[in-house]
Amino acid sequence: MYWPEPGLKRHPQRRWAKPDHIFFGFGACHILCGVYLRIAPMPGFYAERILPAPGFPGTHIYATDGQICFDFHGYTRRDRLLPRYWAG
Repeated sequence: MYWPEPGLKRHPQRRWAKPDHIFFGFGACHILCGVYLRIAPMPGFYAERILPAPGFPGTHIYATDGQICFDFHGYTRRDRLLPRYWAG
């Protein structure tokens, strides 16, 4: 996950002018997932969304077949992606 500097949301140009991995890792993961599913390089993938409990930030959407996931980090096993996400 990428955590922006405080106050950055008030400056849209600076907020979105980031390298691709930061852009897709913070706020545009749904776009990356949608494009991945449209191209469908691996069969059986679907979107999965993480919604934290109320009061906690950091929703995330990634493509998965239940075992392998694809997000802005590339391919990883689901059992490795989820602990990495929750650690953030």
